[in-house]
Amino acid sequence: MESSNYWCYGCSSFTINSNYRCIHCGSDFIEERNHSEEMQRIDENLNMLQTRLSILVSSIQQLTERIGNIDAKHPLSEERIASLERAHVSGTCSICTEDQSESVASVLLSCGHSYHENCITVWLRIQGTCPQCRKQV
Repeated sequence: MESSNYWCYGCSSFTINSNYRCIHCGSDFIEERNHSEEMQRIDENLNMLQTRLSILVSSIQQLTERIGNIDAKHPLSEERIASLERAHVSGTCSICTEDQSESVASVLLSCGHSYHENCITVWLRIQGTCPQCRKQV
């Protein structure tokens, strides 16, 4: 009996003919195949998958950059924070949810929202937008 390459449809693997049965799973659903042609087809499929993966990775990187630019954190400098308008207002600071006293100046942003100076300073050192409406300060 000559030893040839066979493809077993039962376990999806190459095998040798052993009385017309797969040596791995015992299935008799086998077909003689040219191993080098099969390897060439597998290599072609692998190259195609690698190309698709490369395109996918590139697309994900581009999307990540776009998303990062949409919600980019641009902290304000200490000088810019110090130059913001102060006003005596009544209301609630939406950062700490405590009342703003008219006797103590609060920071008034260009969008019209106001906050305790200590509350908004911490925020603006991290993110240069209004915490409520996200307008750039």
